[in-house]
Amino acid sequence: MSHMFISYSRKDSACVNAVADNMTRNDFPVWIDTESIKITDEWLEKIESAINGAKVFLLFWSKNASESDYVGHELKIAKMRQVEGHLSILVVMLDDTELPTKHLQAYDMKHGCTPMSIANFINELKPEWKAFSRKKPLNAQTHVEVADGWVSVLFD
Repeated sequence: MSHMFISYSRKDSACVNAVADNMTRNDFPVWIDTESIKITDEWLEKIESAINGAKVFLLFWSKNASESDYVGHELKIAKMRQVEGHLSILVVMLDDTELPTKHLQAYDMKHGCTPMSIANFINELKPEWKAFSRKKPLNAQTHVEVADGWVSVLFD
């Protein structure tokens, strides 16, 4: 599968980075601006391209995010791609701020970004969203044995 685009307010970086790091350790391919944009890149083009190439748009929603023009712009692009059937939008609620739009799936992390809440969130993610890792044994990853010792793995 393609990457999971992470949209957030920089004011929520501590929580978002902790979640993103744990997702990466668990083989979920994340795209986050601080890791994916170089100093010489046209950052807005890079962000729009990353949203267009994503299969999942992961929105960390909070008062801070609701006040961010950039998060609003990213969400607008994601909603267009969702309508086209090319993108799933998943929201992580960091506080009680009302969702920007109805009918979005949301995970409740309002009581804190604790190791337990992060682990529970990661356990809720679809296994097919994971990327194949050459560093981990096959039996520790999502795969299907097809025939005569051959296996099929999710790879994008």
